[in-house]
Amino acid sequence: MNDHQKFAAKLNAALDERGWSQSELARRAGLRRDAVSTYCRAAAMPSKVFLDKIAKALGGSAAELLDGSLPPGSVVPPAVAPRSKPAAAPKPKPAVVRSSPAGIELRQEAAGELRLCIDRVVTVEQAMKILTILS
Repeated sequence: MNDHQKFAAKLNAALDERGWSQSELARRAGLRRDAVSTYCRAAAMPSKVFLDKIAKALGGSAAELLDGSLPPGSVVPPAVAPRSKPAAAPKPKPAVVRSSPAGIELRQEAAGELRLCIDRVVTVEQAMKILTILS
């Protein structure tokens, strides 16, 4: 196991122990989630600055994180215990009522409601007109 993999294993273990997602660590450390993902997948090692931010968010030092002796649950003060989300049933995707080749769809929501979905690149002027109409 190389250094990247060892670090990733320790980082993932620390996240699991706290019940945190990569997004939660990124938020607490002030990093982008894709950066945290890169470290968790052992695709790269964080810079010294990022390593310090991650270690601080986890409640330890960079040295503790690198050598694996990060204290268990060291960051989670009682008022900020890990969030446990109840398992929610997956939401069924609304049925598409109508779609156009221009990237516009109408999806059935609640009774008497449709969701307008526009996946199209427009100019700022066009976007402002659309927002004016919808407001």
